[in-house]
Amino acid sequence: MDGEILAAAGTISQAAPRRAVTVLTDTYTGELLPGVAGVRVFAGHVALTNDLERKHRQLLMAGLVPDAEIGDSKEEMFRPALEELVRAVGPSFILLHRSAPALHLVAQRQGCVPLYVGQRWVAFACAR
Repeated sequence: MDGEILAAAGTISQAAPRRAVTVLTDTYTGELLPGVAGVRVFAGHVALTNDLERKHRQLLMAGLVPDAEIGDSKEEMFRPALEELVRAVGPSFILLHRSAPALHLVAQRQGCVPLYVGQRWVAFACAR
């Protein structure tokens, strides 16, 4: 497991209030976070996530999947799907690989502030 995911998970765990929080991240990382950080995720383990394929597509359309094959898509194309997903999920945190197409869109969102910044991963705390 990527050490930066562990570091970001630890930072999220420390920053999380005692109530349950939801982290928006890609499905691979979503499989790991509940076990290492004790948080809920929008999409994670295939056996524990209802309608995983649909949720993965939502993450892809929102630009939150790292190294996604997006062709010549521009960052702004992801904004409507990202905003819709954030409104629907209401995440307390967003954890993104730096190769996620919407990284800069999340960084520009009002109410989202960097909590952990690594070489490969960035975690944002998001006001709800």
